[in-house]
Amino acid sequence: MPKLYKSIKVEQGLKIGLREPSGSEWFADMTIDRDRRTCRKIKLGFDPTDKENVIEAQKKAKALYRSFKKEIESEGKLEIKGWQTHTFTLSLVLLWFTGLIWIVLELINSATAQKPYLLTLHGLLIVPLLIGLGGLWVAHIPDGWKPKKKKLSGISLIFSLSFLILSGLMLYYLSPLYLKDFTGLSHSILGLILVPLVFWHYSKRKLN
Repeated sequence: MPKLYKSIKVEQGLKIGLREPSGSEWFADMTIDRDRRTCRKIKLGFDPTDKENVIEAQKKAKALYRSFKKEIESEGKLEIKGWQTHTFTLSLVLLWFTGLIWIVLELINSATAQKPYLLTLHGLLIVPLLIGLGGLWVAHIPDGWKPKKKKLSGISLIFSLSFLILSGLMLYYLSPLYLKDFTGLSHSILGLILVPLVFWHYSKRKLN
């Protein structure tokens, strides 16, 4: 980007001046970082001898700079409908709690009559989870590849959910006991860390 002529530094990352040596309008040179920089017309006649004109140019340039910053900040934000997030999150939390209760009952070798019902409820909760996940898959995941933020945590979440769904089906259909034990252990361990993984994805701000 060509430099401004007769430029005046307004603040860090913001200068005003002429785009051409013989120009007649103020321009604002705005820099966020090395890769994000722009130069925009202020829509004000250039008259550096008029103090009021310079002050007005600086004021307009600051407003443009704030607007430019908001544009940059909004680049990585994704619009997700509430029902998708709520359905997915509620189902996931209920799955996590029912799974946790099942693990505790298994560890204490409890043979309560409620265990089959608990396991049935745990399995049924996959239906609303998949509905919410399907909505997120259409509305969130394709656009989620564009921003650089949260990509690693998002990929980890996709693989974890895929494994849990497949391993849950395998536990229902597998007959060899040794395979069931290994699959069940893997399912339980990954299931326990899934909710923290989801919150890591929600709250992550660092670029991957």
